[in-house]
Amino acid sequence: MTEVLAIGPFTAVADQLRRRSRSYPGLVAGTVHTAQGKQADIVILVLGSDPRKPGSRQWASSRSNLLNVAVSRAKRRLYVIGNLNAWSTWPYFSMLARSLPHAPPLSSARAYVNDATAGVVHEIDYNDLRIARTLPFDIAPTHLVETGR
Repeated sequence: MTEVLAIGPFTAVADQLRRRSRSYPGLVAGTVHTAQGKQADIVILVLGSDPRKPGSRQWASSRSNLLNVAVSRAKRRLYVIGNLNAWSTWPYFSMLARSLPHAPPLSSARAYVNDATAGVVHEIDYNDLRIARTLPFDIAPTHLVETGR
């Protein structure tokens, strides 16, 4: 069994995940379809899609199968990364959006510093370099990926 599985509904997303997975031993990446029959302690579902183009989301939400396969791969934890506004109005994904807790939105105007020992990520304001807020986690984050900018 894989420790961490990062999957996406679209080939373009899966290709990006596969490229990044080479740097992280134990991380397996692919499409939701290639994950069928596999399980992992942690599954990261990366939705992806252009918010201005609903066709891909329409396809992904046309049947429950894709989402069922994605969420049922996780043995312990499921993390979903995507544009909440773009996905939460579509069938099946709307129920997912209501069911999962929401993390505070990240800002491209801020930096994020991982404190794995304390199990938190500090959000730093670029303008005055003060801690704007601290985001607690119930796990010790070991990797942090920059977003924005």
